[in-house]
Amino acid sequence: MGSAMSSAPDKRQRGACKNHQMGRAKGTLPKMTVLKKNIVANFGGSLWTGLMSLVFVPLYIRFMGIESREMFSRITLIEMSSTSPETIRHVKDLLKSDETMLVILDSCHTKKHVLDELESYHDLITPGSYIVAPDGVMKALHDVPRGKPEWAWDNPVEAVNDFVKIHPEFVLEQP
Repeated sequence: MGSAMSSAPDKRQRGACKNHQMGRAKGTLPKMTVLKKNIVANFGGSLWTGLMSLVFVPLYIRFMGIESREMFSRITLIEMSSTSPETIRHVKDLLKSDETMLVILDSCHTKKHVLDELESYHDLITPGSYIVAPDGVMKALHDVPRGKPEWAWDNPVEAVNDFVKIHPEFVLEQP
């Protein structure tokens, strides 16, 4: 009796090895070739993703993002640390003293940070203007899944309440 690798296999062995080449099933590739194909496919996918982000993200921002909005020319989006002296100076340089404005403080929502933002920007708010500290709902969500217990006291609402006690010239309004 010969083995599957003999030079003169009998009929039983030929039938058993009919779909095999060098000990592997027909249509399968050696492990190294599969690995190489996966690496090439991964690289190709990464390249495609990078290319699409270079092409589609700017188009999305232009046609679907803030730049596509009717009021965009009246909005100044400032993406810097909201409490840094450079940012505060930059914001103050952009404004005229008698301008009506809407300042939205939408970065870190801890009580301390929101209070720091309110203190930093409150002197820019003229009569008829608004300063908004969003996401006060955090206070009500401290005990839900993915909520944090400290949100019960560490939230924008607490910061605003402390701020209006110190600054009676501001009126607290609900949206």
